[in-house]
Amino acid sequence: MKNYLILLLSFYFFSCDNEITTLTFESVGVSLDYPSNWTEINDNSIDFGIADISLLEGGGSSILLQNTDSVQSSFYGIKTFEEYVDALYNTVLLDSNNLLTENLKDTYLNKTKCKRFSVEKEGKLTRLIQTTYLFNYNSKYYHLILTEPLDIEKDKHDENQKILLSLGLKNTDVNKLL
Repeated sequence: MKNYLILLLSFYFFSCDNEITTLTFESVGVSLDYPSNWTEINDNSIDFGIADISLLEGGGSSILLQNTDSVQSSFYGIKTFEEYVDALYNTVLLDSNNLLTENLKDTYLNKTKCKRFSVEKEGKLTRLIQTTYLFNYNSKYYHLILTEPLDIEKDKHDENQKILLSLGLKNTDVNKLL
């Protein structure tokens, strides 16, 4: 009985050390909450990226956030957010490895109006669904990309949706900046 009690106490203390907390990414008014057991992706081509630890095993997910300055886009002939959405959407569809699974439509992530579409693509270890959310904020065009295995478990998919729904945009009062 004494050994059983010691075993139970060691499991309790071990589980306390591995408690999953929530971390927050925030940059220029855009924020996302994510579990501490996800790994940040360090890449200069993205604003922020995270991956589920099981991504290396072929069963995980990733979320990437990128932005393009709207003024810079106008130099390339993209004058509106709608033109940006169309350009990115058509670029993704031109890739022969992408199969459209959800056409472009309006949706909301935590009160932020977005355009969303999904494609199926071949990953290194499995088939993937890549869902892109596009939104316009503070003179920048953002796209948030969720990549999941095609056969993702429901609880993992729900965790991904919880991260996406934590998207926050701070209201900027222009008068306070002047």
